[in-house]
Amino acid sequence: FSGPLQDWIDKDDRVPANRDGAESSWYRSAEPPYLPRNGPLLSFAELALLKGMDADTLRALRPFASVLPLAVARVNVNTAPPEVLAALHPSLDDDLVLGRLLQARASAGISSWQEVLSTAGSSVAAAKSLLGFKSGWFRVRSSGAVGDTYRSVEALLNRQEGRIHII
Repeated sequence: FSGPLQDWIDKDDRVPANRDGAESSWYRSAEPPYLPRNGPLLSFAELALLKGMDADTLRALRPFASVLPLAVARVNVNTAPPEVLAALHPSLDDDLVLGRLLQARASAGISSWQEVLSTAGSSVAAAKSLLGFKSGWFRVRSSGAVGDTYRSVEALLNRQEGRIHII
């Protein structure tokens, strides 16, 4: 889905020949017709509008993906699921490298880039801009029931300078 996602968020109306994407002409032919955002995603649910996206894929992605509002966030190497770490960069998809990171974070946690390099080796250097050691964004889900009525609510929280903001 990288082609359709790239086309959904880019500002042009061109689909490069080397990828399977979709721009306004494809979305105009849908029933009902609509247009790509040509900007950042505003919600996870918006992924359902992408060419080729189906409900099974959305369900599979949900535990691992969030849409953040125009924020640059690094993935916390201490808390990210192994699937997320492996998807970030080819060097992290190596079972040995990933295993070392998971073992190090389970025993004492990882708090610096030097610890990542000493644990996983220099092959992960290219992933430096993607990894962090603290979390600033949190997804909170709460469910409850009264009688036969069940409700769930989900919130995106952002921690900045010791304060929590609900997004």
